[in-house]
Amino acid sequence: MPVLPLSLIFELIDRIVGFTAHVKAQHCFPNGATAHGPFQVIAPQNVYAEFGLHLNHGVFINGAGGVNLGKNVIISANAMILSASLDLQSYVSVASSIRHDYRKVVIGDSVWIGAGAIILPGVSIGPKSVVAAGSVVTRSVPGGVLVAGVPARVIREFK
Repeated sequence: MPVLPLSLIFELIDRIVGFTAHVKAQHCFPNGATAHGPFQVIAPQNVYAEFGLHLNHGVFINGAGGVNLGKNVIISANAMILSASLDLQSYVSVASSIRHDYRKVVIGDSVWIGAGAIILPGVSIGPKSVVAAGSVVTRSVPGGVLVAGVPARVIREFK
């Protein structure tokens, strides 16, 4: 029985994972998406994407409250889009059950979400904006700007 070199085994695994991510992207996003590695979508029936979506490895989308992704959106590695979270008031009260807060997230056309960025429920990001890596977007963002920081703030306007 021939022994395969370890580098060849790793290359085969990379190709299989890449192919699986591509097939999953086509299934979750019928308008066309390119996956550059494994990603996760919760409640995909509530996630709508226009054509030209690019997902990098480790992307997490919680669609429970609804997510709309515009044309030519790029979501970089390990970024998160959350349309649901725990309701803070029910969490801190003595209520017997904790409620969830569901709010739609809308990402405009040609938006780039940087690596590790987090988009929180209820946020809209205007077209042609950039969310810097590691940013936490807690409020809506106008179009044509760069936002960065925790919480994200407008750093620069594009002309």
